Amino acid sequence: MNEPHNSSILIVDDNPINIDLLRHFLTLDDYKISAVTSGEKALKLIARVKPDLILLDIMMPGIDGYETCRRLKADNETAAIPVIFVTAKTAPEDIRLGFSVGASDYITKPVQQEEVLARVVNQLRLLEKSRMDQEQLLQSEKLSALGGFVSSIAHEISTPLGTLNTALSFTIDKAAQIRQDFDNKTLRPANLSSFLDSINEALQISQTNIESASQILHSFKLVAVDQCHYVVSRFNLREYIDNIVLSLKPNIKQTPHQVVTSIPADIEVNNFPGALSQIIIILINNSLLHGYKNDQNGKMEISAKAMDEYTELVYRDDGVGIEAQLLKKVFEPYYTTKAGKGGSGLGMGIMKKLVEEDLEGSIDISSRPGEGLQVIIRFKTEK
Repeated sequence: MNEPHNSSILIVDDNPINIDLLRHFLTLDDYKISAVTSGEKALKLIARVKPDLILLDIMMPGIDGYETCRRLKADNETAAIPVIFVTAKTAPEDIRLGFSVGASDYITKPVQQEEVLARVVNQLRLLEKSRMDQEQLLQSEKLSALGGFVSSIAHEISTPLGTLNTALSFTIDKAAQIRQDFDNKTLRPANLSSFLDSINEALQISQTNIESASQILHSFKLVAVDQCHYVVSRFNLREYIDNIVLSLKPNIKQTPHQVVTSIPADIEVNNFPGALSQIIIILINNSLLHGYKNDQNGKMEISAKAMDEYTELVYRDDGVGIEAQLLKKVFEPYYTTKAGKGGSGLGMGIMKKLVEEDLEGSIDISSRPGEGLQVIIRFKTEK
């Protein structure tokens, strides 16, 4: 996370003299300064320089400061960047309009160095606090998901362990009876044969359930540990995603839906497996919660292919889909159509952050009502 004095600032003003003055004020505190002379240039440059803060003039030819700010705030990629208007337009209606289009603060022209520095530092500190809050929220959401994950696994593993306990108890009782008959010299060959058949059946049942419990625990350990500690490591994509799906079996089997994977066996990835597991869990849980009507038997599909330096992962469900106006909001924090019904509205926003920041990739989502959902994620194969 950037400290305030290492932050990047973009100055947007059609007057080069104003740019030079602001640059002089700010370079004294070691800020990384970029500057352009129009709103149009600013909108093109922002994606490349990714500033932490924008100092924006209002009265400019072409796209003025109000419209530039409005466009920035309408784009999810730039909406969080604080904007300080630097302007001589300080009438109450001008200030009201500026805040209504998304400005965070005002600096009045002619600018004074102490005021510029104070307002810039204040906005950068607020931005830093917001980032810290988001990181804490992300960690809280991860731990919450992990808690539900542990509960589901505990419930799932109780079934094979219960069956194993029944088989062993039956074997112990039968063995005690055979021993008693043997000691009393009343053991018949037919009873011994029946006992051996029962022992064989009980052992087969025990072995099957031990393997089932072991497989569940292996998947849980693999996925849960990766979620707690994000470390870059090499893994086979198909095996890892199969383990993630297996770890979600307790949730999936409570529904009429199924998850199908179609991933080549030779894709090896060197990246954050924990981030990937969190993404897959969010996608599947979102489909289970939001994707289907009560009478649907759904299918979720996960496929992948290698693409030069990137791996492309495609997730699809055949559920109810999402309307266009709602699709634009899915990555917004706290946006959910299931408030009070298990939907926090954090999952998709967290997923986008994981893809772009941890996996160094991109995410694209498409959907139509009644035609399900498709999510395409591209991430670095070699970190």
